[in-house]
Amino acid sequence: MTNSLIIGLILLVGISFHSYSQVDKSTKKAVQYDYIIYKPNGYSINQQDSFPVLIYLHGGSQRGDNLELLEGYGVPKLIDEGKNFDFMVVSPQCPIDKYWTTDNWFD
Repeated sequence: MTNSLIIGLILLVGISFHSYSQVDKSTKKAVQYDYIIYKPNGYSINQQDSFPVLIYLHGGSQRGDNLELLEGYGVPKLIDEGKNFDFMVVSPQCPIDKYWTTDNWFD
């Protein structure tokens, strides 16, 4: 019974990923968003080391054209309060008349 459940979950996950990979990206237009970027201490554009990147997507109350709204919650708030991280953080701001699903923002 347990083996059947595990195999079923694996198949379900495989089907979900397969379905997602076939989304037609041509139906969404490319759009540019304003954003805040955090670079960790020791970051240099000329260095050979690489840093992980966290993309922070805010909730609906931070939509608009005022980047300071992003610093009210989550990771951007922690950074604004002086917290340091070992990774880069990119915090795009969704326009007031859009949603994260409206445009092809990730491309």
